[in-house]
Amino acid sequence: MGTPVQVSNRPGAGGQVALSALVQAKPDGYTLAALAIPTTLATYMDPARKAIYSRKSFQPLARISAASVKVVVRADGPYKTLKDLIDAAKANPEKLKMAAGTQLSGYHLNCLHFQKETGTKFALVNFDGGIQGVNALLGGHVDVSINQDSEIISQYKAGAIRLLGLLDSEESSSFPGVKTLQSQGYNLTTLTSNIIAAPAGTPKEVVDLLSREIKRTMADAQYIKKSEGMGLEARYLDGAQTDALWAELETNVGPFIMETLKK
Repeated sequence: MGTPVQVSNRPGAGGQVALSALVQAKPDGYTLAALAIPTTLATYMDPARKAIYSRKSFQPLARISAASVKVVVRADGPYKTLKDLIDAAKANPEKLKMAAGTQLSGYHLNCLHFQKETGTKFALVNFDGGIQGVNALLGGHVDVSINQDSEIISQYKAGAIRLLGLLDSEESSSFPGVKTLQSQGYNLTTLTSNIIAAPAGTPKEVVDLLSREIKRTMADAQYIKKSEGMGLEARYLDGAQTDALWAELETNVGPFIMETLKK
């Protein structure tokens, strides 16, 4: 766009520090934030966190990438198919261990969604992140993990893990032959969507301009290559489509968050 962009890292509280700063900024298009859904939902749906924002506090500009997750087991383990795993879990409720990331992270929510759709009940084991879950799987400390591409690609190529299914609507070129859960009879697709957002109230002409520029950038071959190198897919959605996706996640994932908070 011919203008300098200052990146200001604001870590803390699962993104809450950065998003609090965003919604307090002037809605003129000069202050934007990167966020991920459904992870962001937990920061404002938990009353104890006292977030100063909700979904309506943001003006989504675009989804810039999406990361699907895979059901992962050890290659030398007893589960050759998704059916094997689900049958074993149903026969032994809360006995099989599933790596679930941090509490109410995208990983955790994916695990809760997986249990509901498959009618299973695992013993969920929380870790600091997806990599720790993979390490626990390889070490024999858990039976199954749900992970993004970047966390498993090297172990997959080395033959250390087996993928039983993709929680996506389409198969992945990085994992040829691995079927989606939909094709195996389970209505379960879930993506972690990475979004660029402005504060609510940003003028429409500014929103439209920024959305167009993001779309143009995402068509760049270098951007696509870098995204794929991080296990992300450049699946563009405009602001309205992103807002609709966000609202849908509140409906579908929100109940899992509230149920967990009650425990």
